[in-house]
Amino acid sequence: MCATVFELMAVEPIHLEQTFQIRSRPDVLFRLVADPKRRIRWDKNLRLFQYVGEEKLERGARVKLRLITRLGGLVMYARYSQLSAPNRFTLESEKPGGFIARFEQSWIFKPVPGGSEVTSKFTVLPRYKFGRKMIERLVHSLVGETLLGLQRQVDSQMANLMEEMSKEMAEKQKREKRQKKKK
Repeated sequence: MCATVFELMAVEPIHLEQTFQIRSRPDVLFRLVADPKRRIRWDKNLRLFQYVGEEKLERGARVKLRLITRLGGLVMYARYSQLSAPNRFTLESEKPGGFIARFEQSWIFKPVPGGSEVTSKFTVLPRYKFGRKMIERLVHSLVGETLLGLQRQVDSQMANLMEEMSKEMAEKQKREKRQKKKK
């Protein structure tokens, strides 16, 4: 049986979820991540992050964001589809760009002894099947750098430790990959 063009173009979404602890209150973290005026100051992946229309953090508020050139320099429009301060928010694409057909980013901030448990969920639907691997690498880089930037904004000592651990993990994965190739 012959597959249709649309079946051949079907692309699996990319889901990335990370949970980590930060020594800061949930309300502080919520404002740092959700408010475009604050986030643009510390998130090095964004060249532009601003409100479109009324500058008020509320459900349905629209924002425009532009990624840095290394991440494709994409310009996208999104809206806050879910907003429950200071515990969670979700940002969904309205007009995605380039190779991205749709994206959704949600953050959950839960108070725990000594700080907050932060869960970052990122879902991206690539527009084309051939661009999925490239977009997946970019999403991993974007999420990792954003989490490290947030950690560095509130607790620089822990951020340095996280960075060292991620470098060690990357080196370990490279060694394992080389050993598999030798076999």
